[in-house]
Amino acid sequence: MTFVAGGALKPIGGHILSHASATRMFLRKGRAEERVAKLVDSPDRPESEASYKLDEGGWADAMVLLLSSVLLPLVSLAVAGIPESRKFPDTFPAILSQYDPTPSPSKFPNGTIIPAYTGPGVDTFIREFGRHDLLSYMNKYWINQNAPNPDLWAHEFSKHATCTSTFDLQCYGSSYKKNQELINYFDATIRANHHFPTFDILAASGIVPSNKTSYTLAQFESAIAAQVGATPYLGCRSNGTVLTEVWYFNHVLGTEQYGTYKPIASTTTSSCSKTAPIWYYERSRGSERNVRK
Repeated sequence: MTFVAGGALKPIGGHILSHASATRMFLRKGRAEERVAKLVDSPDRPESEASYKLDEGGWADAMVLLLSSVLLPLVSLAVAGIPESRKFPDTFPAILSQYDPTPSPSKFPNGTIIPAYTGPGVDTFIREFGRHDLLSYMNKYWINQNAPNPDLWAHEFSKHATCTSTFDLQCYGSSYKKNQELINYFDATIRANHHFPTFDILAASGIVPSNKTSYTLAQFESAIAAQVGATPYLGCRSNGTVLTEVWYFNHVLGTEQYGTYKPIASTTTSSCSKTAPIWYYERSRGSERNVRK
């Protein structure tokens, strides 16, 4: 393994060590005390990166995560997040709940710029709550591509939780603990992922990833509706012929954190073709790992 530094990606030890190494990594400074390790070249791992930090107790984030958690979960679809249940906020207090290092959108409807977050990664707060179980699950199923996982989690919280009233700090009252809304949002997202296991739902109807067999929009919709009780939104690219995402629409009885889901039909028209074959492709070789051990 070769560690490299600098802007030109020149390997430490020169080209001799570079050619003798199977795996090469590039190290750079991240936010605050964090550092970022980027996998530049590997015979069996995709290019990716992850953050880590060295403190009094050793590695705060084991660098082995770079070679494991960035891979997508085998026999499972990756988590995206919980979309908002009300309009995008246009008030200044929402900035206080902004943890996205690259905000998108970058401003509120009233034109106020949303500043980039420069504090510690949100995984730090998960550890402070002692929720190593939650962090482990998120690193398996809630995967960011070509950037640290916590950046994606921060983006999803900042974009969606700030648009859901039950995550507003004033709703917590005197029992509120700093960053509790983050943990609650992540828990709620994972709860939804358990409630709607899309890969398993489709597989139960014989719909599995394939580079040889295509399906129809009606097959996808009926397979999910049969188990969920409502038709979801299916998103496709390539002129509506390649499945990329599934959204579930629900009314929630109670709070989004702990409420009961009541599935409803999608209010958004599918971007998948109603007539052409739809491909649900297999992932590329080396991009997955078994997380159900």
